[in-house]
Amino acid sequence: MLPGSSKLPAEYRLKAFISHKGPSIHSGHYVAHVWMGDEQGWVLFNDEKVVRAEGGAQSAEALMPLAYVYVFTRI
Repeated sequence: MLPGSSKLPAEYRLKAFISHKGPSIHSGHYVAHVWMGDEQGWVLFNDEKVVRAEGGAQSAEALMPLAYVYVFTRI
């Protein structure tokens, strides 16, 4: 889709989000989850480690409500 499309209503899909893991802003770190498509699903970018974000405390479902930044793409 070209930028500036007049198609309404505009539809968006969540592409990525950034959240903080740790007890406070003074400890812990920020991580990013990125949607890589139906085959790979959510992928967690955590410092030097990049893994699929499947289940548990690292899952996209667990951290999505706690995110600080959400990135959407227009569909």
